Amino acid sequence: MIREIVELGNPLLRTASRPVADPRGPAAAALARDLLDTLRDFRRRTGYGRGIAAPQIGVMERMVVIDIPDGRREVFVNPVISEQSPETDLVWDACFSYWGFFFQVDRAHRVTVDYLDLTGRPCRLEAEGDLAVQRWVTEIRDDIAEAPGGEELGPPAESGTRTGKG
Repeated sequence: MIREIVELGNPLLRTASRPVADPRGPAAAALARDLLDTLRDFRRRTGYGRGIAAPQIGVMERMVVIDIPDGRREVFVNPVISEQSPETDLVWDACFSYWGFFFQVDRAHRVTVDYLDLTGRPCRLEAEGDLAVQRWVTEIRDDIAEAPGGEELGPPAESGTRTGKG
């Protein structure tokens, strides 16, 4: 089911999320489907978006759906960044919850994310560069009312110039 995106100003965005209690249960499967449907709808309407976190649809649980550049779509349940490189990349980013605003963020160049899949199986993803998985994991661990790290939000994007990720 396509869900409404929670936008900047909504107090939910200042609320930390809780772990998904049963990754194998029907509620987790339904949440993953809603996240995927919402991500696909947003991409269809705007042309943007690679990932979405459950708090962005008002569900304060630790689940993320991301389109991986190699063509996979991955559901991350209770993800944790277990390692990150000291090297960083300064990137422009954006967020569905404050659509149209850009901000610069220093992100680790490489991260290792440990998580569960929807069968409850422990998984690990090692990512680097533009994958930006660090962003969504941070959103579900902390509140997302401000740009990660307190960066300032930039001016609204002009039509045809958007390069940020969803």
